[in-house]
Amino acid sequence: PLSFPCFYPPFPPFFPLPFSPFFFRIMPLKLYTYPNNSRAAKGLIAAQYAGVQVEVASDFVMGKTNKSDEFLALNPLGKVPTLEVTDAKGNKSGVFESNAIARYVSRVGKKANNLFGATAEEEGLINSFIDLTVGEIDLPAAAWLYPIKGYIPQNEAATKAAKKDIRGVLTTLNNHLATRTFLVGERISLADIVVACSLHDLYVHVLDNGFRKQFVHTNRWFATLTAQAEFRA
Repeated sequence: PLSFPCFYPPFPPFFPLPFSPFFFRIMPLKLYTYPNNSRAAKGLIAAQYAGVQVEVASDFVMGKTNKSDEFLALNPLGKVPTLEVTDAKGNKSGVFESNAIARYVSRVGKKANNLFGATAEEEGLINSFIDLTVGEIDLPAAAWLYPIKGYIPQNEAATKAAKKDIRGVLTTLNNHLATRTFLVGERISLADIVVACSLHDLYVHVLDNGFRKQFVHTNRWFATLTAQAEFRA
């Protein structure tokens, strides 16, 4: 399971949440992923806030399970995370791409829509921050982290550019959070969850104290989120 070693214990593989009649229509929900996947954590944390029960597939084997016909029927790309959804008639379908999964679980359950703000304007801004992560955080984070993890060869020029891009987005977030506790509105939204998860591996692996120190407001925001019970469960 994913963990934030600087702030709290690891996520469990299963979240027992209060039962809701709505679960009869959307259950079961099963998430396919490998361990320590910060992208999968988006949906799992959102499920905690939305009151949705999600099971993490315990028998998933990367490179095997995701190549099976059954899995490809859920996600033709054969990638994770993928959420298996079963409707009232027993028909199974898949929701894939981590932000789509997070949005889906935020819309169902006994606390549906709590994560999308109080107004249409707030919802629009929340979605703006969610979409921002793909190009502004996830891509440069991969360029910086993947060589360290051994996924791709080291490329000094690409790493230098990635560091510059990450410094830029952290500066943007820091300025935005200078007068705010959360990214949008007065409580945690899906924007906070998704952006924090996108930054997770950076904070764990490469953002040392020297790099972090100029982003006081972003650090405070990140620490506030990771101290929440829903992140720590």
